Amino acid sequence: MSDLLGIGSSGLRAYRAALAAVSENIVNADNRDYSRRRVDVVEAMAVARPSPLYAANRDFQGADVGGIRRSGDMLADQGLRFALAASGTANARAAWLEQAEVALGDDAAGVGQRLGVFFASAQELAGAPDSAALRATMLSALDDVARAFNAAGNRLTEVQAQLGDALAVSAGDASRHLATLAGLNRDLLGTIDGSAAQAQMFDQRDAALFKLSAILPVTVSLGTKGDVALTLADGTSLVNGVNAAAVTIGGSMDAPALLVNGTAAALPPEGALAGQAGSAAALSAHRVSLDNVAGNFAAALNGWQAMGTAAGGSAGAPLLSGSDATSLTLVATDPAAIAAARGGVANGNLTALAALRDPAGAEAGWQSLVNVLALQGESSRIAQDAADTQVGHARVRRDAASAVDLDAEAAEMVRLQQAYEAAARVIQVARETINAILAIF
Repeated sequence: MSDLLGIGSSGLRAYRAALAAVSENIVNADNRDYSRRRVDVVEAMAVARPSPLYAANRDFQGADVGGIRRSGDMLADQGLRFALAASGTANARAAWLEQAEVALGDDAAGVGQRLGVFFASAQELAGAPDSAALRATMLSALDDVARAFNAAGNRLTEVQAQLGDALAVSAGDASRHLATLAGLNRDLLGTIDGSAAQAQMFDQRDAALFKLSAILPVTVSLGTKGDVALTLADGTSLVNGVNAAAVTIGGSMDAPALLVNGTAAALPPEGALAGQAGSAAALSAHRVSLDNVAGNFAAALNGWQAMGTAAGGSAGAPLLSGSDATSLTLVATDPAAIAAARGGVANGNLTALAALRDPAGAEAGWQSLVNVLALQGESSRIAQDAADTQVGHARVRRDAASAVDLDAEAAEMVRLQQAYEAAARVIQVARETINAILAIF
């Protein structure tokens, strides 16, 4: 009867652990970083007997917990890491190109609109070149153009500064995830295989890998205890045992560079860092285009001014100073300084101003800049939608292998509850039998 009591109690212990695992699954059903658990109930090992006459095959030892099995699929995990890396690139690029579109917006106060107003005011002045009011209007419109260039340049500078900060933050986040993984490597080396602590650390490891992959995709190698070794595509080590590298960003905003422990390394083509670095290069190119439009406009306008004669009969002096968007400034303060006349004709120079609106002019250059940025922004948003869809599909594949199904857990709980009650019934039968035997004496 003592064997019967031991068998029953072993069943209670085993199924209590199995029920606890199901309960853990249920309460973590909405936890995206959690993988469902299963307790392996195995036959208890037979105890060796000193007597050679003992028949081991008649000795039943009951049940035992063989370990906690964590559901998962390594290929599905890898697929999700790849999808997150692509999504990190697309989301970063779409976000920063959208910021650039806002900075170079062509609204009523934008460069394009202000240029149109300026040329329209010059055309109106050509109809009455001696009008002081119209001259003042044209000079004010030109000041608005300069201020619009200033505002666009300053906004773009601010976006570039924010992007530089975002690159530093992403690098810091990557370093933090690497340190977390190195710490988990240390803790995993001391865990018991098949334990609840090990399963929990595996969840933390996978969650950190997913977050890291969205920023900086890496090559993952698993050790015997589930520890990880991480390298970049060029072989640069990021995590080796309990040692984690520090990731920073160097170089310039034109070409940000990845530094690992202070040494240059190849930046992977995907991940948030890659998307931000690519956006930085794109914003720098747009900044060059903006400065070229501003500088060329100033040079062309001052060249046009030099071809004419001001109201007092003097040669036209420069109206603008500066060679880029942020430095463009109206230097003329007297409306009479506008060189309206040319060749003895009162409005001869004003009528020639329309030549600055040719395909090589400021308006065409600005429109080209806006169009290129709009096309890049639209392309990035399409890529973002596609990448997010791929992440969704990858999560579905991973969830099929590791996520909690509440219906399945409810059915499993009913089965385990019946098994637990049956084990308790074994103990009850053993006690009743023992009491019956004792009652004989």
